[in-house]
Amino acid sequence: MRVLYVNDLAFIVDTLASALSDRGVESRVIGREISGPPFMGSTFIRNAISIQRSLMRARNFDILHLNYGLFGFFAFETEKPKILHCHGSDVRPGNSLKTRISNLVTRHSMNAVDRVWYATTDLHPYFRNSAVPFRYMPNPVSADFFGSSRPPPTPPRVLFAVPLTYLKGADVAIEAMRILTQRHLGAEIETFSYPVVQRESVQLRRRIPAGVIGIPWTQHSEMPNLMMKASVVIGRLRLGSLGITELEAMASGRPLIVQQHGSVQGRDGYYESDPPVISCSTPLEVADAVQECLTNESFARDIGSRARQWALKYHAPGVVADQYVREYRELCEASAFAG
Repeated sequence: MRVLYVNDLAFIVDTLASALSDRGVESRVIGREISGPPFMGSTFIRNAISIQRSLMRARNFDILHLNYGLFGFFAFETEKPKILHCHGSDVRPGNSLKTRISNLVTRHSMNAVDRVWYATTDLHPYFRNSAVPFRYMPNPVSADFFGSSRPPPTPPRVLFAVPLTYLKGADVAIEAMRILTQRHLGAEIETFSYPVVQRESVQLRRRIPAGVIGIPWTQHSEMPNLMMKASVVIGRLRLGSLGITELEAMASGRPLIVQQHGSVQGRDGYYESDPPVISCSTPLEVADAVQECLTNESFARDIGSRARQWALKYHAPGVVADQYVREYRELCEASAFAG
């Protein structure tokens, strides 16, 4: 079976390629592959032109897997079975022109695909009225994160792995940093400091307290080491779901502080248990949770260990690859039957 991917988001194809190959699925990516920081990649128009040219030459594939709804219009270019894989801002409403266009293209493209997948649990409500079969598809976490193991550093280190955007709660994270710096816990505090939404990033960076270490954009191959150097990781503090960075922290065995909305057990047809994370919504809650992780070694070690096991059960490459292959085979069989 041959799958042609339009774009690679959240390192999905890169992470799954080997496991899919072991299961008889050949993967090829056209378009954007995650290789550089925001604002450093190709423009949308340039990427779309490249995809169009590659798609015109590509005839030897069985399924077209479209990553990110803004590129869903390529579904109209082929009669092969198609999956539209939505990742966030392509379906979440927003005020920016890009977001509104993405929402519009995504909704229109759903008329031309056979399946819709969504990548984080908070996206489910946007598909409730969909006429196309849809399902949650978990993001895979690279085996490099599960394979790394190192005791927490001395002195302790706090990693705010929150992109500089209000959407994911960077403002809440920055206020928590301020509280923590005032408590003088003897820990180094680090935060992602590269731009995401340019204007927001400038505003937010100015508010980061003195003494907090800014981390520039990091190659994905270096992320396991970055996670291992942390005693505790703080992820997104809005949206109420786990993205790839949060899952990578869990796979690394580090206690994770996020905003988690309700239980995922039994929801989305996938999880049998809730993620062992520390759910916080306010800066004070975040600061208190960080302090607990730094001062209660057994608590931090236990929740980190359970987090790794949970991530291994639901997000290891082989586990997710099995989900992909089952869906791909069902789609091909349905297409053959219809034909």
